[in-house]
Amino acid sequence: MTPLTRAILTGGICNLSVGADAVPFDAHIELLCANSAFFDNALNGRFVEASTRMIPLPDDDPDAFAEFLAWLYTGRVFQSTTLPSWSEAIYLWILADKYEVPALCNAVVSKMAEKFAQGRVGNIAPDLVENLYERSMQGSAIRRLVVEICAWGISVEVFESQLSQFHSEFIEDFALVQMKRVRNYYLNDKAPFEVSLKQYLVSTEPRMRKKEQDQPATTKKDIGENSNSRVEYPPEFNGPYIDRDDRFINKDSYYYPDLPKPATETQLAIRKIIRPRSRSSRTSTIHTPDSRSLSGSRTPEAASKTGLKD
Repeated sequence: MTPLTRAILTGGICNLSVGADAVPFDAHIELLCANSAFFDNALNGRFVEASTRMIPLPDDDPDAFAEFLAWLYTGRVFQSTTLPSWSEAIYLWILADKYEVPALCNAVVSKMAEKFAQGRVGNIAPDLVENLYERSMQGSAIRRLVVEICAWGISVEVFESQLSQFHSEFIEDFALVQMKRVRNYYLNDKAPFEVSLKQYLVSTEPRMRKKEQDQPATTKKDIGENSNSRVEYPPEFNGPYIDRDDRFINKDSYYYPDLPKPATETQLAIRKIIRPRSRSSRTSTIHTPDSRSLSGSRTPEAASKTGLKD
């Protein structure tokens, strides 16, 4: 959680309107920016929101956004003493992922695991699964978590009655997990998230571009005046290559010019050398001994056979 320092609380207020009904919310700008890469770009970049300090969010759920703001100020996810419903948890995770708040994503995942542990029940509705699958990547940790919660927690009756309503990719993932269960892939038939939740958490490290000064010093002269490309060759590269200035480049260097790879011994053994011929030499080539002279003109005998005159 970001400490509520004086700098945070005196940095100004942002007005947000959430949902189709434009429910109004107010939040401290510095607090939003410190926790969300999305809001940091919107309020500190060249977007119109940076000057107006008003952000419309018509596609978001006001209840989920209220939980997000409550977490920003208190550091606690879901203020109620009871555990959240599956819909509350999933919608909050979707919102946290959308606005790049990884710490909140992880807090929601922990609550979902805690909810499952309470009764090992996971009857997650098809529409929630649909929303999650439409807003998450294939093979993502949140998908695996939801699939496993359903695989170990959904009742046969509920699943059978709603089978046709589930997302097709969810059915495929669900079937694979159940196949692994039948073949004893899981220790003591425990869901993987019950054994360790770490693999379902996302990195909270800020996504920052590597600054130019962090790169090894290099100039255009090092890679050729006519090239802006830099290729990082793998560690097993043994070089040396020759750059465009005919200088050898050590394999311990970080960047190498984008030059063609040398031919292998096998390629050299089967290579055929074809010498180029000048245009004049091609016109004087002897095709048949009896049809052309050495100079390339037809002999009288050949001309009489073809009926053509030079």
